[in-house]
Amino acid sequence: MAVEDVWRVEDGLNLGLGLITHLPFVLVLGLISLIVINREVHWIFFFFGQILNLAFNSLLKNIIRQPRPTKSTSLDYGMPSSHSSYVFFFCAYLTCFVILKTKYTPTTRSFVIAVLAFIAIIVGYSRIHLAFHTLEQVIVGMILGIITGTSWYFFVQNYLLPVYSPWLQKTRFKSYLVFEKTVNEAKKKVKKARKD
Repeated sequence: MAVEDVWRVEDGLNLGLGLITHLPFVLVLGLISLIVINREVHWIFFFFGQILNLAFNSLLKNIIRQPRPTKSTSLDYGMPSSHSSYVFFFCAYLTCFVILKTKYTPTTRSFVIAVLAFIAIIVGYSRIHLAFHTLEQVIVGMILGIITGTSWYFFVQNYLLPVYSPWLQKTRFKSYLVFEKTVNEAKKKVKKARKD
């Protein structure tokens, strides 16, 4: 497949994968929207983790300096795949959140995790099919994303939230942010009001 064939409209698979490969940008916009609407500290830390993941990925690309496949039109290095790293970070983090923080039924939890896994895998596949990355570059991005996403989740839960939430509540930013304790209290009030 020639580079110019990658985005041919007549080829439905390439067009579909071309749209899917840009899913990480949609996820970023969704996360930013969630932060703006909810203002919950947890999601802000999640977003910072995504930024750190992308910075670390960029650093690795410049250290490893492995070129992309010859059919790729991108000029930067390909190892590891940033899209794969980003989407697997996103999905690993949310999988931890769904398993450990939500009260979904086991069926709902399994469904959400399956959807997250499907999204991550299809984005990774699209990067290979469209010749933006080699299989090796996508796998390394995937592994990097899973490790950093999972590690960041536990770092946020066990260090950042316990240490910085009390500190942030003492600053002038507290009126702009929502803390997990506040959210839980609000949910309890809503449940109580519904019972009455």
